[in-house]
Amino acid sequence: MIRSWVTATHIPGILNVDADTASPQFNPRVEWTLDSQIFQKIVDLFYLPEVDLFASRLTHQVESYVSRFPDPRAISVDAPSSVGNPQPGGMASIRRRFETAGFSPDVIEILLSSWSESTKKRYAGPWKAWAEWCTMSGWCPFSAPVTAVLSFLASLLKEKDLEYRTIAVYRSTISQTHDPIDSVPLGELPIVSKFMKGVFRAKPPKPKYCSSWNLAKVLDFLRN
Repeated sequence: MIRSWVTATHIPGILNVDADTASPQFNPRVEWTLDSQIFQKIVDLFYLPEVDLFASRLTHQVESYVSRFPDPRAISVDAPSSVGNPQPGGMASIRRRFETAGFSPDVIEILLSSWSESTKKRYAGPWKAWAEWCTMSGWCPFSAPVTAVLSFLASLLKEKDLEYRTIAVYRSTISQTHDPIDSVPLGELPIVSKFMKGVFRAKPPKPKYCSSWNLAKVLDFLRN
């Protein structure tokens, strides 16, 4: 019986002529992707990846993907700088939610247009903070347990001393992208509502005015 061994050996680039021949001839307009049937066999053998790091809207094989160039449907751009810390933008995450639910692209565009530009901008900061916190804590921002969400919101109150209105924006941002729990949006869960009531009592909204006037005195002054 003949026994063969295969070993991997590093070859200096100057000697690796055959493999490096095509590198200088790279065509950015050509897209390559793993055969879908082979990809499915890998998924069946191991697991379904959460993110396709090197893809486009034409080649991605999972819902969330990172594109080489700016792409409104990608969760991030430039995979090498995103590896280990992918932080989808708020609206890109909401788009992903609708795609996962099975809505058509046309329906998704109409749904996303329901948010004004000011709302999209208001969600951007809270979503980034939530995604970073999840990365540090080892949670997925789309499916983190309620205990993790409330811990994050509590840190905004205890550590950052944020106001109730600001924390409510964070709550709404997370709820827009988080998977429903028992068919109930996260922001509408009784425990979350109870928590926000506690935040309201601990940090009640400050009045927008700095002082008040006696109305009778004001009217008397205007008459005279």
